Amino acid sequence: MKYFTLLIFFIIYKLSLDYLYVNSISVHYGYLGYVREFSHTINNLSYVAILFYTYFFKKILEKDTPASLILMVIYLLYFLPNLTFCVYTNNFEFFLYSVIYCAMLFLFYIRYGKVKYYKIFDNSQSMILFKILLYTVVLMMIVFSVIYNGFNIKFDFEEVYEIRAKVSELNMPSFINYLRPIASMFITISFMYYLIQKNVFLSCVFFFFGLMMYSFGAHKTDFVLLILTILIYFFYKKEYNKYLLHAFIGFNLILIFFVEFGSESVQISIAGLYSRTYFTPTLLAYFHYDYFSTHELLYLREHFGHWFETTVNHKNNSPYIIAATYFNDPDMSSNTGLIGSDYAQFGWVSLLVFPLLRAFFFRVFDMSSFKLDARIYLISSFSFGALFINGAFFTALISGGFLAVCFLLYLMPRYKKNE
Repeated sequence: MKYFTLLIFFIIYKLSLDYLYVNSISVHYGYLGYVREFSHTINNLSYVAILFYTYFFKKILEKDTPASLILMVIYLLYFLPNLTFCVYTNNFEFFLYSVIYCAMLFLFYIRYGKVKYYKIFDNSQSMILFKILLYTVVLMMIVFSVIYNGFNIKFDFEEVYEIRAKVSELNMPSFINYLRPIASMFITISFMYYLIQKNVFLSCVFFFFGLMMYSFGAHKTDFVLLILTILIYFFYKKEYNKYLLHAFIGFNLILIFFVEFGSESVQISIAGLYSRTYFTPTLLAYFHYDYFSTHELLYLREHFGHWFETTVNHKNNSPYIIAATYFNDPDMSSNTGLIGSDYAQFGWVSLLVFPLLRAFFFRVFDMSSFKLDARIYLISSFSFGALFINGAFFTALISGGFLAVCFLLYLMPRYKKNE
């Protein structure tokens, strides 16, 4: 796609974000912090930023790597909505920090050379290690699911929060909470892998495992990932990636129609869905920026400091502090937003650290997924895009399962029938 054409599409997308923010989100959820303090200066500069963003996005499209999908998701769901949020929040310093962060993240990633696959194991060894890692993690999680939930599989989405409340009351070892997201991604990836291998039996087994994971805690993401895996297997083609922006614009235009002509209940539902997907991560990042601009920075204490403490009070951590300060709820734990946690560590110096780190680990993902069928890593790319948007960087790497999934993809044999 030519630069000018791409730029026009981004401007249309930005205008649709502005419209939905002003006429839907700030109307129904303004009390949460979605204010309308329009800044002409930031608005004009936002279009200057889009000029550079478009160049970086075009380079990402041309690279056509596994991690480029992660970056596209982050760009469309975070950095462009962030421009709209900054225009109506009227905080120039946060706007500047966000734009520089985005530019450096994309620049560092683009500047990396071609992906190299460092092969340590031959194909038979990879298959053995792949199966050992896969079945160890998945079967451990399934065993715990059976112990605490039995073979109870439910599809009642209306009881999601009741099921979650019951699971949270169980006296389970804490490491299960760390194992769960890793096992969930392993199951999704393996389900796709065996579909591609046309192994009907193991495909059915991992689909059943996926249903068990959904029932154990009622995380709707698990069920959605299973359905998406089936749809991607049958209908996805790699050239569809370049139409991702068109899909986002079309989705926004449909929502604008319902905001204009839908009932009040429909409008409220759209505002809730849209704010949570597009603007809540930016709102939470802004609260972190606002708070730590006037308070002591964390310097990674919350990520690694607890390793050296005998007792840990999690309610002294920043997610609880932000919730208590800005939502008046000390018992709630908020997410951090993509750049919120990063700023809280080192302030403006974070611009020299975290964009480079994120770009490096995105290249690790590229190397791990090298020459795999695109359908295998597609779900992971979208999932990790959402994970990095909402959570802290090191949390996403470790407990979010990013490093574990990279290792699983690295071990996955590159050839059909393990030839």
